[in-house]
Amino acid sequence: MIVKDLIRSEEAVSETIGFILILAIIMISIGMIVAVGFPIIQQTRDNSQFQNMEQSFMVLQSSGKMVGLDNAPIKTVRMSLGDGTMSVVPNTATITVSNGSGVLKSSTVGSIVFEMKGRNIAYQGGGVWERFDTGESYKISDPRISVSNIDGKMHLLISIINISSPQSSRGGGIAPVSIRYESTANTIILYDDTVAVAVDGDYSDAWTRHINDTIDGALTYDTIVINEYVVNVSVA
Repeated sequence: MIVKDLIRSEEAVSETIGFILILAIIMISIGMIVAVGFPIIQQTRDNSQFQNMEQSFMVLQSSGKMVGLDNAPIKTVRMSLGDGTMSVVPNTATITVSNGSGVLKSSTVGSIVFEMKGRNIAYQGGGVWERFDTGESYKISDPRISVSNIDGKMHLLISIINISSPQSSRGGGIAPVSIRYESTANTIILYDDTVAVAVDGDYSDAWTRHINDTIDGALTYDTIVINEYVVNVSVA
């Protein structure tokens, strides 16, 4: 009789069903956490990578200034690429400076570009820029275009850092980016004149906003100085 009661008992069945339900709830919960949480974690990781790369590009910008403007022969910056790719890309934009008499200087410049998942950061023309997969770009750090007021006189300085290098690239790991001095173009100096600056190419919308915020095309400047420094860049 005792054996028959044990066989007919539903307690064991209830415990088994309960265990299966609990296991199912746990598995569903883990699946939801992975499905919802992993993209957030990945996005946070990608944003952190870009923030670190922004800082690295500002160091790169400083190195470009020291090579181009301060005559340092070579500077090398080691950059951690993570899941991205670093490239030297020639002929990415044309920077044109003109006045009422016509074009004063037209320079086709290259860029150092970091790209990852549709976003990229670039050192171009002496400034640092970022562009999203929508095509919209914005400025991270100013190019060397500035206006100063000294004793009531307005002075405009336009210094173009021109990357004149063949195509090269490197994906992942640590990439040493070397900048070498190549040449300096003849300096153009104007007095009591107006100028306009236009940039055609990658990041042109961000360039245009910076130029409009910096240069008053209707203003006659007491002194205008236009320089171009040519550097050679390699990514090992």
